Amino acid sequence: MAGEWFRKAAVKGQTGAMSVLAKMHFAGRGVERDPAKGRAWCRKAAARGDVEAMLALAGIYSTGSGVEQDTAKAVEWYEQAAALGATKAMYLLGLMHVCDHFGLSPHFSRRG
Repeated sequence: MAGEWFRKAAVKGQTGAMSVLAKMHFAGRGVERDPAKGRAWCRKAAARGDVEAMLALAGIYSTGSGVEQDTAKAVEWYEQAAALGATKAMYLLGLMHVCDHFGLSPHFSRRG
């Protein structure tokens, strides 16, 4: 039932509902588990300025979760979130640069 209400709100442009619906699809809670739908709702929410969705997309691209791994896209989403004041994005961007500098693996996006 909750999934249907979030879907109705998301379809009408409610950004928070888009973000919640994305999480619901990733987890399969209250709706069918469908990571592709989760990513689609995440993109829509991020395009409307939702920082949590931006962080989720950055993590998806950083790890290659259901998409081809793309560090450049991960950095773009982290930078957009950081520009909106997301300190987690700032931290993760710094960590990515440190990892790159020292030749370490940057697969850390599921932490912190």
